Amino acid sequence: MFCFCDAKFSYEEKQMCVPIAKRMIKLAHLVKNAGIMALEDEDVYDVPLLKMGINLILDDVHSNDLERILKNFVLSSHHIGFFLLEKLVIFEGILAVRKRYTASAVSNIMAYILGVEYLEEFLNSYRDNIDCDYFIQLYTKPMQESLYFEDKLLSADKNKLSDLLLSLDYSLLAAAFYGCSEAFNKNIQKYMPKSKFIDICELFSQILYSSVTILEHQQVILKQL
Repeated sequence: MFCFCDAKFSYEEKQMCVPIAKRMIKLAHLVKNAGIMALEDEDVYDVPLLKMGINLILDDVHSNDLERILKNFVLSSHHIGFFLLEKLVIFEGILAVRKRYTASAVSNIMAYILGVEYLEEFLNSYRDNIDCDYFIQLYTKPMQESLYFEDKLLSADKNKLSDLLLSLDYSLLAAAFYGCSEAFNKNIQKYMPKSKFIDICELFSQILYSSVTILEHQQVILKQL
C-alpha cells in the first residue's frame, strides 16, 4: 500500500474521502462473498477511475497489469489535495478488490491511508462486533518500523552515515525516505550532497511507493550501517 505522511493531506481532505473508502470496503465485502461477477451490478459510473478499475477487474486483467494501468492514470492526472487522495484511495481499493482481500483487510488499508481514528468506523461499515485491536496493531506496525529506521540513521556515526548515503542509489534512498517524517527528511539532507537530496525529493512526486517497498528499502539501508 502507499504510505502518506500527515503533512501531505489535510484533515478536511481525508474526511471528504471517507465515503469513497467505505465504498471500496463494501465492494471488497461484496466480491469476497458473491464473487467478481457481482461487480457487474454496481453503479460506479459517477467515478471514472473506479469505473475503469472495476471494468479491468471484470476483464480479468492480471493484478500486476492492473496496478501499472491505474498507477499511470493517477500519476498522469496532476491532481493535488483531495482529488489526488481520492484517486489513491480508489487505487488501493481496486487492487485489494482484485486480490480478493477481505473487507477487514481493506478497512485496515483505508485506515492506514486516512488515519487510524477511522478504523472502527470502517470496520463497522459492513458488519458489527469486530475486534479492532488486531487491525490497529497492523496499522501501527509499519509506522513503528519507519520510526525505528529514522532513529537508527540519525543516531549513527555521522561520517559513516555520510559515506553510506553518498554510495547508495537514488531510487533506493527515495523509496526508504518516502515513508519518513518531514522532520527526518530535513535532518538527513545534512549528510548528503544538496543536489542528490533534491533529486530524491523530485522522485517523491514521480513515483508511488507501497509500504512494503518502503520497509524493504529501509531494511537494506539498516543492514549496511
